[in-house]
Amino acid sequence: MKLNPVRIVSCVLLLLACVIAIFDYSQQRPAILIGWLGVVFFWGFCAGIVAAAKPRLSALATSCIVWPLAAVPLALAICLDWHHEGIFWSWATWPASPILAYVGGFSLSIIWIACVESVLIALLVERSRSSVMGHSVRGYLLTGFCLISITSAVVADYHLRGLAGEFVTIDNRVAWTDSRVIGTPEPPPPFTTRPAFPGLRFASPRAFQFCAHLDTWFVAEESRIVCFKNRRNVSELEEVLTVPGEIYDFVLADDFDRTGNLYVTAGANPRKHVTRYKVSTEPPHLALADSRQEILSWSSPYAGGCLRFGPDGMLYVSIGDAASDDPSTYGSAQNLGTWQGSVLRIDVNHPADGKQYGIPVDNPFVGTEGVDPEIWAYGIRHIWRMNFDGKTGRLYGGDVGADSWEAIYHIERGKNYGWSYREGSHPYRTGKQPVAHSIEDPIAEHHHSVMRSITGGDVYHGSRLPGLRNRYLYGGYDTGTVWALGIDSGEAEPPVLIADTSLRISSFATDADKEIYLLDTVGGQIHELEKSATALHDVNDFPRRLSETGLFASVERQIPAPGVVSYSVNSPLWSDGAEKQRFLALPGRTTAEFEVVTYPQYQNLPGYNGWRFPNGTVLVKTFSLETESGNPQSKRPIETRILHLESLPGDNDFWRGYTYAWNDDFTDALLVESGGLDRTFQISDVDSPDGKREHTWRYPSRSDCTACHTQAAKTLLGVNTAQLNRTSFHHGAGENQLSVLERYGYLSARLPLHPRDLPALPDPNDETIPVAQRARSYLHANCAHCHQYFGGGNSRIDLRFHVPMEKTHLNEKPVHGMLGIPDARLVVPGDPERSILYQRMARRGPGGMPKVGTKIPDSDGLDLIYGWILAMPGKH
Repeated sequence: MKLNPVRIVSCVLLLLACVIAIFDYSQQRPAILIGWLGVVFFWGFCAGIVAAAKPRLSALATSCIVWPLAAVPLALAICLDWHHEGIFWSWATWPASPILAYVGGFSLSIIWIACVESVLIALLVERSRSSVMGHSVRGYLLTGFCLISITSAVVADYHLRGLAGEFVTIDNRVAWTDSRVIGTPEPPPPFTTRPAFPGLRFASPRAFQFCAHLDTWFVAEESRIVCFKNRRNVSELEEVLTVPGEIYDFVLADDFDRTGNLYVTAGANPRKHVTRYKVSTEPPHLALADSRQEILSWSSPYAGGCLRFGPDGMLYVSIGDAASDDPSTYGSAQNLGTWQGSVLRIDVNHPADGKQYGIPVDNPFVGTEGVDPEIWAYGIRHIWRMNFDGKTGRLYGGDVGADSWEAIYHIERGKNYGWSYREGSHPYRTGKQPVAHSIEDPIAEHHHSVMRSITGGDVYHGSRLPGLRNRYLYGGYDTGTVWALGIDSGEAEPPVLIADTSLRISSFATDADKEIYLLDTVGGQIHELEKSATALHDVNDFPRRLSETGLFASVERQIPAPGVVSYSVNSPLWSDGAEKQRFLALPGRTTAEFEVVTYPQYQNLPGYNGWRFPNGTVLVKTFSLETESGNPQSKRPIETRILHLESLPGDNDFWRGYTYAWNDDFTDALLVESGGLDRTFQISDVDSPDGKREHTWRYPSRSDCTACHTQAAKTLLGVNTAQLNRTSFHHGAGENQLSVLERYGYLSARLPLHPRDLPALPDPNDETIPVAQRARSYLHANCAHCHQYFGGGNSRIDLRFHVPMEKTHLNEKPVHGMLGIPDARLVVPGDPERSILYQRMARRGPGGMPKVGTKIPDSDGLDLIYGWILAMPGKH
């Protein structure tokens, strides 16, 4: 077949289409690939065939044949692209969809060029005297207009997918270079931590102890005890024993090198046991078969049972109080007829009276009618770690608070420490009767705005850190802070913050040199203290105004700085009715690693693993309230919170939270001090007396931030796959946020799957979604950061969205009280009124959930959970 210019040009166009298609495929646009191939191929090839076959056919007739043929692959491209992007037709979303805008612009350019082409061909070709000449001119014109059309489409494509005609890639992405969020507003503490045995990592370690006779460390993981030689470069662990249930604490007998006796507190809620095992004192240090012997047991919801041998050779056992939010059990720690809320003292070496232990005759309540003689001290809520001072023999313990206060007690014979009439030195709840016995004050206490979930420590008598000598060191599990309490004079001095870490400190221990070590439950390593490096930045350089952070081009109008991107989430956290704007700022052109953070669960759960961000990343969230109830136009910003990342050696990411309170003119915001702030706003409301009501807003403390942004939840509650996997309509454009972050170069690698194949939390407000999915999504966003494994909540429930219902433990009896509701359960299918989950959500203050972050129940959220429980079929 004779080649003519039209056929040659058609082949060239086909090759050009392939090149463009490969480029579009590299940008993850497979539907547009098909569109380019189909449209350009049909456009050029069909025009050439028609022109060659019917050279005398009019230009208008040619166009009428070619353009319908070209419209077929174009329609196919539209359908495939909609399916690929997960966008469905909606008149409401059409103006905002970049895909529809792209296809619409492409189609309009084709139609426009077709019209012009038809007119020109009619003028030039139809006037030609030669059919051959008409044939050639028509082919050249078709070729030229095809190239013009392709160029126009590419330019339109770049404009819609880039910024002002610039195609965005990581190489020319707008870089955020204006950050002034550096350092901290407070002077850095004098100490930091480092791994003491870098080659070792434990699975959920709870307690540890050093055996000087064997020069060996023993560590309790979740359900087993392991040991290793005291060598800095050690890399291997040796299993000692595995126990049924969960380990809470253990202790080696003072004569362990001779007897091999090891005592463990373990069990499953609510039953706990103290059990003795015999362990070989020669390597390998395995527990001897059939050596398990139960010493005593009790029932308590708390993961307690701290064990220590005193200088007198007696075993001291702390037992938590069952009373928390259940009025029927208030005061049980004051009842000396029960072990609840007390420290026991028993003699495990001289059993008597048919028991596996004896009762020392000098116990304070021996011979007192109606009193359990094992009790040494009482009125304690939940001692988490106690230790004897190796020099003075005094017993110190950290008592975990309930509502507001954490306390350190010097625990003495027969003393009453006030729980549950007092929390620390403060009244616990109003309306309670005073206790008959005198109450001992704590030697130190911390409000929850400063520290949470105390971990009792030990008195330092080492030589490596002379400035800490004779000080009692202890920590906060939720806050990662380490404190030093001076006790050398006999009276405690005010506690001093000495380290601010990202650790979840579960225990302290000392070695043969009396140097102190810390155990990190989440990171799974043993740490030691070291002097902090000289601060690189002056605390006065930290931005005290939001306008000084470099995050906004206009603070007043909430316009982010160049390089700072806005985002939205699938299931937002309830914040007393406030509307939120969210921004993400990565320094320079750095990138985030997609779903590489799996600890502390150490499970690969695609969609629910954490992202790792570069040093200096800042997350921003601005809260706005309606000053006139029901009028969205009256919304005004009241608070902006930021999370700032400092990356530490050893893959430790340290996120610090700060909050800024907006001024009365709504032009800027000022940094709130570390203790937080309460502020009351006047809201116009026609349904309130006098047409106004007061709205008290809590600006969180630094400690409040860590209460929700837990390591178990990967710290970032909104910046994760399941929350970001949604179409967002910022700045008039709608596209999946994960795709946007990938395409704009915010991720270090391409997504492992298309967004439609990655998990996404359902929108709790979308009534087209089944109520069970919406309710689980709501609980995931509002509750699961605490109520999951390692989350900090001391209930067993796991409210993460992906956890099967049978593993949530929602069908169990509450361990923290029934709230006065007969036969209550955490969730009673079909009966929200008997479901403690719903009842706690409906409350604020005592017994209410969540404990921080909100002062007003979410009525819509309550309706959702109510409907979910009501619709549950039978028992799950």
